[in-house]
Amino acid sequence: MDRIVVDKELNLLSSEDYVFVGRKSSVFRKYGEKAGMYVGKVAEIPENSDYFGKKVLVDSISPHAIFICGMRGSGKSYTLGVIAEEIALKNDAVGVIVIDPMGIFWSMKQKNKVESEKFTLEEWGLTPQGIKSVKVFIPKGQTKEAPEETWDKIFTIRPSELTVEDWCLTFDVDRFDVMGILLDRTIECLKNGYVTKKGKFVEGKAKDYSVEDMIHVIENEKSILSHEKGFKSATRRALIARLKGAKNWGIFDEKGTELKDLSKRSQISVIDISFLEDNVRALVVGTLARNILNTRKIVSRQEASGVLSSMIGGIPVTWLLIDEAHILVPGGGRKTAASDALLEYVRQGRQPGCSIVLATQQPSAVDSRILSQTDILFCHKLVYGDDINAVVRRMPSEMPRMFKNREFIQNLPIGMAIIGDKQEETSRSFLVAIRPRISQHEGRERQPIFEIDPDVMKENVKNIICEKYKKENKDALEKIVEMVNEDYNLNFRLEDILQELREEKRIEDKEEIMAGIETKK
Repeated sequence: MDRIVVDKELNLLSSEDYVFVGRKSSVFRKYGEKAGMYVGKVAEIPENSDYFGKKVLVDSISPHAIFICGMRGSGKSYTLGVIAEEIALKNDAVGVIVIDPMGIFWSMKQKNKVESEKFTLEEWGLTPQGIKSVKVFIPKGQTKEAPEETWDKIFTIRPSELTVEDWCLTFDVDRFDVMGILLDRTIECLKNGYVTKKGKFVEGKAKDYSVEDMIHVIENEKSILSHEKGFKSATRRALIARLKGAKNWGIFDEKGTELKDLSKRSQISVIDISFLEDNVRALVVGTLARNILNTRKIVSRQEASGVLSSMIGGIPVTWLLIDEAHILVPGGGRKTAASDALLEYVRQGRQPGCSIVLATQQPSAVDSRILSQTDILFCHKLVYGDDINAVVRRMPSEMPRMFKNREFIQNLPIGMAIIGDKQEETSRSFLVAIRPRISQHEGRERQPIFEIDPDVMKENVKNIICEKYKKENKDALEKIVEMVNEDYNLNFRLEDILQELREEKRIEDKEEIMAGIETKK
């Protein structure tokens, strides 16, 4: 670990072995290091203190708004993963939802298999392990595209959870344009009931209507079709076309996924939205953030009243972790379907126990109102002046002069960050070396594979064949081996793979696959 001398005194809430970020003295006196997230070690030698090398623990008992930034490849998503690991290991009293726009957090279920990090983990006194509490949710419409080993459950939202403004922002339609007014009328009809062009009254559906029901209203509601007070056929057709397109997003269902299935104690719920377009991602995140905040407001009041029966079916204190935040809550006057919901979540979440962790490679592109609510900030390496200035302006604690220097931030080593918080016990921001991940991180850049270890690849093939042995026939197994041979220029034989698996007693020789007889289908 690099030793950087900082010529400025540093005072932190600390013990002999660790320092705390984000923890109040009163909480520290009561709980000590309990639920402290071990994110790394102090990586600087400050003036007049011996903090260098001490563990850095981040509080997870009180609600927090944490901001992580850094250029691509600097370690920001890696740090987000470290925080997710630590909550899973240290705080089983909260629910955790990870918004994954890059499709990289499903691998947390596996232990860290990166050869170069094995020694580093040993140096840090850590053991590779998968996070077994991870459950990966993907949109209902993406089950065929995503390998089944990478997800656990489907995720949907009810159309009735969306506001008129949600639809307008997602469709890029002005709320008070004629199409926005038609959307408003459509939703009102579905909630309150309506009369068809044939004079039949249709009861309102409140919460359980579908996108198809919305289309049916536009095509059949009497006042919408009226020549005098209705909407032109071109407007109706345009909105119907958009709604039919929305059905193909694969995120809607009349029942929707229950929030209590996503925010559960001792569970890390990863919502993989990497298959969706940016506008649809924002819609999903905005709906989810709004539901978490509103539900926790109700539950926290019930908790305060002490009426246990009224709390059953609610959700616990919840942490919402979001990568690529600049896409979902942009600055510069731009707005998405997630903007207002996330802003309200950050502003009002403290009292009902809603924490948020936002990560981005472009801090200057994030709504400044979000940054102003941050109470803990990690800054990894940044290159552009606007991004550096955004961090310097919004760092929650004082930055030493050397940290404000553009070249200092531009030359931060990968995996090192400046960290600051708003606690009185923290005199200034300081440098932290982020600990290595114990679970697998899939956020690394992919490069062409020029050399492959045949022994490692054979073990991978054996694992796949072992898993598929009782489910597939010989032709399917042969196809797997052929694909590996073709993609990686290898020369494996199915017969040899099966023989090794038999010798290792990993499969039972119930069928004569080698003779061409099919296994159980």
